[in-house]
Amino acid sequence: MLAAIPMESIQSQTVMDRVSKRFLKKNRVKKYGKRLVNMGKDPDLIDMAVRNEFEVIGFEPSWMIESGAFDDHYFNLLTTLVVGEYDINPTTGDTRSRSSYRSQFDKLRRDKTAKQEFNIIQKADFHNPTINVLMHMTYYGDYGRQAKQREYAGLLLKEGEVRKTLKDSIQSYFLELENDYGIPERRSGIVLDLQLENSFYNEDFVDFISFLRTELGDDHLIYLKIPAKVRKDALIPFDIINQIEPFVDRFIVQGYGFEKYSRTYSPLVIFDPESSYSIDGTIANYMVPGFEKIIPEKFIVELPWYGVIFKQDQDGNFLLKEGSPYITLDDFNKDIKGRSGTISYKNNNTMAYYVDNDTRTAYLIEDSLSLVSKYIYLVDSLGMNGFAVNALGYYANPDSRRGENWAAIADNFGEKREKIGWVIAYYLAAFLPIGFVYSVIRYWEVRNALAKFTKYWNRFRIFFILSLVIFMICLGFMPRYILVIVGLIIMAGFFVYIMVKKAMMRSKKYVNIVK
Repeated sequence: MLAAIPMESIQSQTVMDRVSKRFLKKNRVKKYGKRLVNMGKDPDLIDMAVRNEFEVIGFEPSWMIESGAFDDHYFNLLTTLVVGEYDINPTTGDTRSRSSYRSQFDKLRRDKTAKQEFNIIQKADFHNPTINVLMHMTYYGDYGRQAKQREYAGLLLKEGEVRKTLKDSIQSYFLELENDYGIPERRSGIVLDLQLENSFYNEDFVDFISFLRTELGDDHLIYLKIPAKVRKDALIPFDIINQIEPFVDRFIVQGYGFEKYSRTYSPLVIFDPESSYSIDGTIANYMVPGFEKIIPEKFIVELPWYGVIFKQDQDGNFLLKEGSPYITLDDFNKDIKGRSGTISYKNNNTMAYYVDNDTRTAYLIEDSLSLVSKYIYLVDSLGMNGFAVNALGYYANPDSRRGENWAAIADNFGEKREKIGWVIAYYLAAFLPIGFVYSVIRYWEVRNALAKFTKYWNRFRIFFILSLVIFMICLGFMPRYILVIVGLIIMAGFFVYIMVKKAMMRSKKYVNIVK
């Protein structure tokens, strides 16, 4: 007895099998379910970007690059990356450590998104195609004999051959960025970090900055790192700042180090409008009539992502720990937090304070809560356009997803990035309603059918409204999860249609029995 099965039944079953195999795989169900669970929660940090009105600068020194710490950085939450370092030999102008300078190019880490190995510049550019890349150029007065430091500083600022070598090295760096990594002139530059005696901030210093601007051109960025007023003779005089201002794109105030000069235990960073030895006091020194408008445009404060340790002596006083008195937030959370004390916040949450009673040790930590207070204070109270972060690698982002320090930037100064898929989608979706309108205007047959037949007019209205909704969703005027809901409804309707069709076909006599 032979049975002839109609092709419609076979086709409907084949379609059903294909759909089920495609959409009901274990990994797909898990992925889509995860997206639905996360819907409405805070967006992933990778989907965020700094808003246009703010600037966030991140420093990453060579030893952190070598450790591979940049593997977990959210470069999309930076506007400028400072990599280093080019530690200047003051007698030649060349770098003192070729390996430290080349680490930004040579150290590779596999990127999870791109699925290929990147150095820090490639990774930053891949995740943030508009990021600025600046080379950190340092001179800390630790070269050669201590007795000859004034001579070395003079050579660095005035010697012609030293200047030429330095200029050639910088231009070679810019050329490598552009030719090998596609970083154009407007996104490349240098950060000068010259820690000189106060007497060297003179006309020679002004001439040195002017020379670099002339040789490098106006298209490249020049940032200058300047000290905060941690002691009486720390500041660069205002008249020098005023003279070099036309040559400098940003002044980065090193906003930490106050603990070294305090008689009692003190945080790394001090905000105090009543004290001249604070960030407020530093900025106040440059609030000169005619210059005050430059402050919000060009001044940015650099803050740390770590803490400082104080030990209690026999008299009960807390003194700066001898040796290395600093601790990263990661190490604090892992090794110290929760022992025998609790974190408390003082001075309007600008200082996280923790005392370990068992070891008679005090910690002043920069965590996400204290940092947010500082960031907001810089922007709202001091009128700045952003801030800088010292040594991004001090925070290793332990959960590799939504680290607190990165979230502090994203939640207060970020916005969700417009993905290229949505940009393409709303351009394509715009043709749907436009096409409906065009067909009515262009073809009399369409107008006649809509006017004559009610069913066509009803269908036209439904699909026209649906096309407008899709366009507005893609454009962002309506929540995009609506598109997911609409898609699920359409899929559910499709499954129902197939099941109903199968049931109807079974109820008919579709098998011819051949005897």
